Amino acid sequence: MGTFAEATAVARDGTGYSAVIDPEWFIWGPFGGYLAAMALRAMAAHTRQRRLATFSCQYLNVGGAGAVRLEVETRKSGRRAECLRVCMFQAGKPLIEAQSWIIADDLSGLEHDHARKPQVLDPLALPSWDGSGEGDESRSPIWRHIERRPTGRFKHDGCASPTPQWSCWLRLSEALPEEDVVLQAARAVLWMDVAPWNAALARHGWPTTHIAPTLDLTVQFQPQLYGPDALQSDWLLVETESPSAAAGMFGAHSMLWSKEGELVAVGAAQGLCVPNDRYEAQRSCARRPLSAT
Repeated sequence: MGTFAEATAVARDGTGYSAVIDPEWFIWGPFGGYLAAMALRAMAAHTRQRRLATFSCQYLNVGGAGAVRLEVETRKSGRRAECLRVCMFQAGKPLIEAQSWIIADDLSGLEHDHARKPQVLDPLALPSWDGSGEGDESRSPIWRHIERRPTGRFKHDGCASPTPQWSCWLRLSEALPEEDVVLQAARAVLWMDVAPWNAALARHGWPTTHIAPTLDLTVQFQPQLYGPDALQSDWLLVETESPSAAAGMFGAHSMLWSKEGELVAVGAAQGLCVPNDRYEAQRSCARRPLSAT
């Protein structure tokens, strides 16, 4: 069972990078945030700069377990910052294309911090959550690596809520290597891709008539992501909402916080709705009476 660090590892291979998609990080297929984290690590391996500032990607195709190739291109290189682009291929088919700005870690500039973390219970005071309903998604292997503890500020039990919002503490089951700033950014990308669908699902409940694969994801890393509080914290709090959904799309934006209340990343995602072929079966399952004990 590959840890997050092992499952997202890349290796130099000629003019590009090679990696292996681990089936332990699947939901219906390879989880988008997992592939995005792998793409981020390829760009980080290719640059002389150290600190990830931004990340954006488009999901192009669904891949499978096995080898992939990542081709990285430098778009702009300067003393303070470098912009890179990467495309991940599997058997010649593009899976994801991403771009990042990566900056030097010794810069100075304007300073202010007016972010205020929501007042929520500590993660250890909250129960773990196994997902909504009894569908295949809740039994996916990726959840062996991730612990979720919703704060209770918004519904998370599969029932529809008036507000399309989701608030949850997230933790990797296997600790990250200490002081690895690239993996810290990769973890933030993973959490930003976990959150959007849960916000939309909160409004509509489980099961839903449609599912919504993510089209694109954008993450802006905040300076506090690389500070001691975030680097030493297993738990991070994600707060996300999906203010509107219509015409086959839903959008969401998210904020990621350390346990000490520092804003460490902000992000946005857009999903494309497609019919849920398992809706009737899932609805029948949801209506099934509980067995007597």
